Amino acid sequence: MLTVQKRNGRIEPLDISKIQKYTSSAIKGLDNVSQSELEVDAKIQFRDQITTEEIQKTLIKTAVDKIDIDRPNWTYVAARLSFMTSTIKSMALQDMEALPSIWSVEKKRDVLP
Repeated sequence: MLTVQKRNGRIEPLDISKIQKYTSSAIKGLDNVSQSELEVDAKIQFRDQITTEEIQKTLIKTAVDKIDIDRPNWTYVAARLSFMTSTIKSMALQDMEALPSIWSVEKKRDVLP
């Protein structure tokens, strides 16, 4: 079974349906773009412990590469994927900020002044 490494370092089983949900949201309501085309053309080389960031970057690059005068909606797909990735990163940072800082933990242990 292949696994994926999340931004917080946690390892979990690779769930293709999460990738499909991510790409589905990016193409929703846009003409002349295809979810399956995006996923197939990304040619993601799945390997054990691939990172979520690698998957997201590959999908964004694929959407950017597909932008054409005849298919301008790929611009919106790339922008949506990028926005979703930024939002995910932001949420991960907020979760990390909720954890006690090294400073506060060490101060409690009387290691720091």
